[in-house]
Amino acid sequence: FGAMASVVTAIATWGYLFYQGLQVPMEQGGLSAYMVHIDINGIDVSLKPVVVMVFTSAVSMILVSWITPKPSEAVLKKFFNLDQPK
Repeated sequence: FGAMASVVTAIATWGYLFYQGLQVPMEQGGLSAYMVHIDINGIDVSLKPVVVMVFTSAVSMILVSWITPKPSEAVLKKFFNLDQPK
């Protein structure tokens, strides 16, 4: 479920940030000039939207994988050839 959550989060975050980027006037650089600004202890940190998207996707994958049950042995054997000696 973690991988699915990561993909959904990436799509949702990308859509939101893309929409926000479209709001930047062309005179100010348009979509290519859009940055996400985060205030950390009074310091303004500017990030490209892709950094935010990758971070939120990774966090959602980790959290969802952590709270959902582990896959069964049958599922692991189906997708990963565990019977083969190394």
